[in-house]
Amino acid sequence: MKGDSTTYVIQLTSFLTVFQIEIDDSYEILFAAVKGTHSDLLSFYAQQANQEQYEKYVKGVLSAIKLKDYELLKNLAGERSVFFDKKGRFALNKEPLALIEAWDGTYSELFELKNTTFDPKDTAKPTEWKSYLVEIPNGVKFTLNKVDGRYTVAKLE
Repeated sequence: MKGDSTTYVIQLTSFLTVFQIEIDDSYEILFAAVKGTHSDLLSFYAQQANQEQYEKYVKGVLSAIKLKDYELLKNLAGERSVFFDKKGRFALNKEPLALIEAWDGTYSELFELKNTTFDPKDTAKPTEWKSYLVEIPNGVKFTLNKVDGRYTVAKLE
């Protein structure tokens, strides 16, 4: 019916509260409520980053960039990562930086990529490895490597 509305009050007892609303068994909407500001949420993501889970790792990296916390970014991505120059200074190009700063908190699922290289001296024996791709809206793509169960950013497009 048009014009119907319902109001619910939910007490936020923790920093991040996730809840679900079902409408007529047809729609299911998931919400996350934050007890704080957008910056508080970004700080939470950055502090909760976990290199064993790509979602937490990517959120942490993106949050550190948005917060301009480059020391935290060095801890997450490494000083010799795609985000820093040879002297360890933050050096991300303006275009991807602008897209990251506009990041709305969403990201794609993790896609597995199979890579093969051939040694010019021994083309019969290729080297194969897996990498992973995750994308944020507006087309910033992160290629992740996974070594010993931990993700790292290998490339940014």
